[in-house]
Amino acid sequence: MQGKEDYTKHHTEVKVEPSANPATDKQNGDGTDKQQTDKKEEQEALRRELDPADCITVYFHVIVSKFFHVNSKKDEVVVKGGEMKGYRAWTDVICKMKFIQDYKNHGLLYEGQTQISKDSLDKCIPYKYMILQANKTDFEYIYYLDMPNGTIVNRCLNIPSKCVQGKEWHQYDDVCMKHNTNFFSNLFGMFSNRYAKIAKEKVFAGEVMLSRIFSILTTSDANSVSSFFSHLHHFYHVYTRPRVMGYNVIEWKALGFGTEQVIHIHNFCLRSLFDKAVDAKMD
Repeated sequence: MQGKEDYTKHHTEVKVEPSANPATDKQNGDGTDKQQTDKKEEQEALRRELDPADCITVYFHVIVSKFFHVNSKKDEVVVKGGEMKGYRAWTDVICKMKFIQDYKNHGLLYEGQTQISKDSLDKCIPYKYMILQANKTDFEYIYYLDMPNGTIVNRCLNIPSKCVQGKEWHQYDDVCMKHNTNFFSNLFGMFSNRYAKIAKEKVFAGEVMLSRIFSILTTSDANSVSSFFSHLHHFYHVYTRPRVMGYNVIEWKALGFGTEQVIHIHNFCLRSLFDKAVDAKMD
């Protein structure tokens, strides 16, 4: 894992300011920024190290909280993370996300896909979603409280090789949340579980993800059925064992979210599908 300095320096909000004196910026002959060109070339060189035959396609799914006030037409959502073959830790974009749907009371659904080396399978890799807006960039904030002060908390990407079928993996995440210092201020007297609000958002995200997985069965051929069970397996792996990463991997048991809660979401989605099917028959 990265040293503390490298681990924390990329997790601060960055305000984008125009150059004080554009004429003094180092530029290429065509007027483009030389530093940016060098970085792009370095990243492309790393990407060329990735042999497509030795990679899997990873699909990220996440809901970006409404409190980021994301403009889906202008802003960008990306994934950055720790050391992986072909990517510089916390520098290169691992995956660019695409806006899918607006769930106004909760946030916006984003999905994206990327290539990741098989060297990253069966490992735990820290990562986070990053929001790129006109005047600043924000990493998501993970409200895990049981960590020493000053420790950056990240998501955990763990892809078991035994679960990868057809060279693809779906990372079904929950809600990408914005840092708010008052987030817990009105919760302690209301809930015995201080993470209740987070768990509630996780339930909503799970319902969205599972409904999309069930939509695969709109066609009932063998490939669709196989794909459905593969997606469902990935969802259960991610959702039944919430894990975060500080300087090591931690199971988020205090969240109170596991197999029982996932089965409840699963049954809710099945009932909703059944009700829709009955209503369609009666129309």
